[in-house]
Amino acid sequence: MPFQHDIAGGQGNLIVTSLQSPNFVHDVSGWQVAKDGSAEFNNLTIRGTFYGTDYIISTDGIFFYSGTPALGNLVLSIAPSAGTDTFGNPYPEGFNLLRTSASSGTQIGLATGAAAESTSAALYPYIANESNPDEYYFTTFRSAVNSNQQDRVQLQLTSSASDSSSAAQGYISYVGANGSNNTIFVWGYNGLTLYVVNQINAVKPGTGTSATNPAQVEGWHSMSLASGFTAGGQTPEYRLWPDNTVRLRGSVSLTATHAAGTAFWTCPAGYAPQVSQYFMTPNSLGSYALGGYSVHVNTSSLLTGAAGVSGNFITLDGIAYTLDS
Repeated sequence: MPFQHDIAGGQGNLIVTSLQSPNFVHDVSGWQVAKDGSAEFNNLTIRGTFYGTDYIISTDGIFFYSGTPALGNLVLSIAPSAGTDTFGNPYPEGFNLLRTSASSGTQIGLATGAAAESTSAALYPYIANESNPDEYYFTTFRSAVNSNQQDRVQLQLTSSASDSSSAAQGYISYVGANGSNNTIFVWGYNGLTLYVVNQINAVKPGTGTSATNPAQVEGWHSMSLASGFTAGGQTPEYRLWPDNTVRLRGSVSLTATHAAGTAFWTCPAGYAPQVSQYFMTPNSLGSYALGGYSVHVNTSSLLTGAAGVSGNFITLDGIAYTLDS
């Protein structure tokens, strides 16, 4: 007659609902092994490999599959070094998401949890031509979408086509609320192409020199005028542009009598040209010789092109001097 008692019956089958420690309290303390196969422990040490229904944890790494683990359905691996699982699926070192077929999509979602976020930001790869999976590929980083606006921006990086019909490129696009994809610019081996340009700004001189002094966007600056000069009807200003020219605007009024060649503004560092340049703009200075000028820009300053008295003015609009020789 088989051994029986009040814990296990014939064939070792558990009779009681569960085995547990005296101090067992669900989610608090102790341990329990239930008759239905569930268990609860405070700490667990496993020597060897842990097999789940669609995942495996071992000293090689953590592996997740789309269904029962098998060749061809590994979808996520986290491993300290590259290798091949027991089913023949190769995996790289580190964290890796994989597509299990040409038609399936894989993405890393980056949700904020905000109520107005209708679509989370995401990083995902996909095949450009599903009928030819080896042709070329896209990797896209897409911003989140606010349900109140429905527009977004995205960065796309492509591989070269296997038949050399297209080369690797990068795209930055604006996707409108109506779903239209508007490419802003594209770059590749042949350089950068801008499709939609509102304004390109120069780097503010004196910035962008180190990691602790990052580049700043250039803007308009008010001139610090020399004694005997003041701002006219419009504030005199200067600004560096991406083509390496400095443009001026506004006007300067004289508050005293000055001879021709009097400096009224000293160019700050980064705004002085390498060679002198001359400009004729509307003004009320004295007489000029043939081919005269109202403003002389030398390698350090702006100077009057003719003598003037208090109340005379010089317009700076239209002056754009180059920094290069």
